[in-house]
Amino acid sequence: MQPSMFNLRVPLEAGDEVFLMNTLTDAQLVVSTDVAALLDRAAKGEFVGTAMSSPPDDSERQAWDVLRENGFLVENRASDRRALDDAWATGSSESSIAFDRNGSCSRSSAESRCSICR
Repeated sequence: MQPSMFNLRVPLEAGDEVFLMNTLTDAQLVVSTDVAALLDRAAKGEFVGTAMSSPPDDSERQAWDVLRENGFLVENRASDRRALDDAWATGSSESSIAFDRNGSCSRSSAESRCSICR
């Protein structure tokens, strides 16, 4: 498992929290820095080829599952790219919206525009 290439991370001024967003799934979470550290560990390859490299404690397993279920952790880059291709093909994701050079939504009618452009 590894972090999705569509993840954004913003440390919050409040201290020990991080805002996470996956731009493909549109998942948004506010998590502790410990949970964000799971993504860092995955990026370093600690979990490659296994569900987890060692038995985690319950809270770490729960955090891992939430990150995986919301698209923050993926099997590999190929699966991340397939998810993007699927979203484009089905139009099932707000991430599938194209913008022109001026930043306007490419969808012509107001009814078919995404929630951002309405």
